[in-house]
Order: sequence, then structure tokens, then C-alpha cells
Amino acid sequence: MFRNYALELNGSLVGKIDKVAGGTVSAEVVTTAGGPYGSPKKQLGNVSYSPIELTAGLGMGRALYDWIKQSWRSEAPREDGAVVIFDEKNNELRRQEFANALLTETGFPALEASAKDPASITLKFQPERSRYKSGSSAPVKLGPYATAGTLRWLIGNFRIIIGDLEKACAKVTRIDAVRVKFGVVPESVGTSRGTQTVSGGVEFSNLKITVPDSAATELLAWFDDFAVKGNNSDRNEKNGLLEYLTPDGKKAYFTIKLTNLGIIKIETPPGKKEVTAEMYCEQMELAYDAAVALG
Repeated sequence: MFRNYALELNGSLVGKIDKVAGGTVSAEVVTTAGGPYGSPKKQLGNVSYSPIELTAGLGMGRALYDWIKQSWRSEAPREDGAVVIFDEKNNELRRQEFANALLTETGFPALEASAKDPASITLKFQPERSRYKSGSSAPVKLGPYATAGTLRWLIGNFRIIIGDLEKACAKVTRIDAVRVKFGVVPESVGTSRGTQTVSGGVEFSNLKITVPDSAATELLAWFDDFAVKGNNSDRNEKNGLLEYLTPDGKKAYFTIKLTNLGIIKIETPPGKKEVTAEMYCEQMELAYDAAVALG
């Protein structure tokens, strides 16, 4: 049977999603001595809930993008919601409801200047509780999200700006995926068989870009000064922007503000006329264009 997926947050639909995984609910089995005929006695202990992972494109609701945006700011907002599964006629088949979820990871796609593949966002979140429910069989009212898939977002459409590295940035051919991870710490609560989750901070991935040999001069000079010679105080770090562009390149769907970049590695892959530079980033901030968000 053909299946579609949609996401609800706080009782409202926030769009169709491409893929979903995880969300397993399981109970620990506790074994003790003293069963009949000398066999061990078994009973259930704590209930655990695995993270839920989603993949989505453009045209999701503002509530989803704001959840990502606020989490990057270490605000750690929690969300209740559901993954809704429905058939080709939009009839609801099943629901996976969740409560008090914290984001644990978000990912923006790797970029390749010559590629025409579709781009998407990935996110993973940890609920404190989740459960499966039979669907209502009623039609899922998609509203504006029914046609959200018509927005085109390709991994070859991007622009990057890093401080004064104008020539290098104009020739970037690849950028590795940007990932932001959030620590989530489980805490047992009294005699409850479940756990609560507590936010444990934000970790921004390194920025990794690739340019042709002919465009690497600025990167090599910065690496020599910053890493080799040790001139790596705050004033020697750089700020930047990473923009995920529309197909015509006229505006950005998403913009990531990059603060306090420091170059840490230069690689020259054998057999390739290119240079890859890796940088740490102390802070990232997400912005999105109004045309991206529906609802």
C-alpha cells in the first residue's frame, strides 16, 4: 500500500515529510531470582522511546523552521506532535504521537556546484513519550501543503561568503553537510517507569569547503597565518554567510550566519587539482525566506 507522511506540531499540520524512521517504544525486562522451579522471575522495568528521524524539503510550516531556529539559539523549545501516515487518497491510516520532544540533531545538505539533485533538511528529536494510534480513516486536510512539493531546491544552488576571502568563495565547488547537534540528557523521575529529558547544550559542525587549486591562494595564506604562525586570536577569526539559493539564484531560501570561523586544516587530495579547507565555527544562526514557510 502506498503511504505518505505528514507532521503535526501542537495540534496543527506543518507539512508533508519525505521519510521517517525511529520512534520505537520498548520496555526493559528486569530479571530477578525466585521464579517457579528455580527459574528467574521476569517483569517490566523502564519504558524507553527511541529518537524520531525525519527528512523534509521546502514548504513546511513556520512552526517547524522556528523550532530549528530557536534550538540553534540554545533556547531548547519542546514540542508535542504526531507523525501522520496516510494513503494515496489522503485517508489517515495511523498516527505516531509524541510529547515533550527536544531536537537532538538537524542537518542541512552537502552542496555540489555541478549537481542538480534535490536538497532536503534532516532532523532528529527525542520525545519523552510516544505512542502509536490507529488512524481515523478520515481525509488528512493538507491545505497549502498539498502542493508544497512544487518548490524546487537543488544542492547546486548556493553562495558562500567568508570574511575577505572573495576569490576563494567565488570558486567553491563543494561544501560538506552542516550539522547541529543538541545534547539531551535523560533523567529518571521518582517511581515513574519513564524518563524526562534535559537539554545539554549545542554543538555546531565544522565548515568544510573545496575549491580548485587556482582559487586556493587566500585559504592557504589564512591557514599559514592562523594555524601555522599562531595568529589565531578572535580578531583573526572570520565571519560569513552560507546561502541556499533558489534555482535562478536571485534569493536565498535559507541563510546560515557563521560567526567566529577559524581555519584548522588544509587537504590536497592526491590526483585532484583541488584544495579542501576545514574551519571550526563558534556560532550558527538560521534565517529563512517567507516564501519557504507555509501556514
